[in-house]
Amino acid sequence: MAIEKNNSLYEKYAEQRDKLGLTDYKVAQLAGISRGIISEWKHGKCKPNADNRVKIAKAIKARPTFLFE
Repeated sequence: MAIEKNNSLYEKYAEQRDKLGLTDYKVAQLAGISRGIISEWKHGKCKPNADNRVKIAKAIKARPTFLFE
């Protein structure tokens, strides 16, 4: 599946996720969020809200502000 152009926040997330050998599905499980949130983000339909960004960052072992930079 292609990543929407100009989706640098997702690309930043994906790079960290890949370093850990995780899938979007596993990150969603670890973060306690819907897989759909990550899928829509991947395809440029939306970006996760602030609460979900923190949950995702924790799931990929990044500091809470990682997805706000």
